Amino acid sequence: MKKIAGILLLSIAGFTIFNSCRKNFDNEQYTQTNTPVIPDLTAQITTSVAGFITNENDSAVSGAVLTAGTQTIAIAICLWNAC
Repeated sequence: MKKIAGILLLSIAGFTIFNSCRKNFDNEQYTQTNTPVIPDLTAQITTSVAGFITNENDSAVSGAVLTAGTQTIAIAICLWNAC
């Protein structure tokens, strides 16, 4: 009987401890916003891109064509006589 009472008391204490450590969401100042954020696609920025163009074997690629949006550039640089 003492064993059952001890297990019951331990269970109640554990439940109380875990339940009291919960965050109280009733005190949160959260309001749901139903208006979607629409991005400004007319804004233009200037940036640069740098990197290496390689194939599956990590060898330099000659004559690659890069396209970003409506801009296209052909790369005809051959480094280290790998082309």
